[in-house]
Amino acid sequence: MLKIDFYVTPERYEEIAKQQKTRARAIADKVVSDSPLDLSPSDRRCIAVILRSWADELPTKRKGKQGLPPRFCHGSAALEYAMERWEGHRHGEALARMAERYEVSTVSIDNAIKPYREAAFAMIGEADPGNQ
Repeated sequence: MLKIDFYVTPERYEEIAKQQKTRARAIADKVVSDSPLDLSPSDRRCIAVILRSWADELPTKRKGKQGLPPRFCHGSAALEYAMERWEGHRHGEALARMAERYEVSTVSIDNAIKPYREAAFAMIGEADPGNQ
């Protein structure tokens, strides 16, 4: 793969980074809006690139061959919990669905995600509804 570096001043770098963030957020806002999804070809490509990059980074095998069993990422699980709640599942139901997927107890899921819940809900733009 050919790699080309572009050198810019620190000020220009900051400006470009802000523009990229603004564009990515604008695309995200389009995706989550209730209006019909009207994405340009470049918007669709941008979404596809981000999702593929994220998918490529997800580990499929545990690191190392000995030691404790693999652990799940508690932050990712908290985000998964936030999405379950956003989809309308109650606290206990969301925990039960996740516990079944991860093959652990609901208490384990609840304890694991607790420190990350607030940030997970902030990521999806919602307030944590608590344990209702």
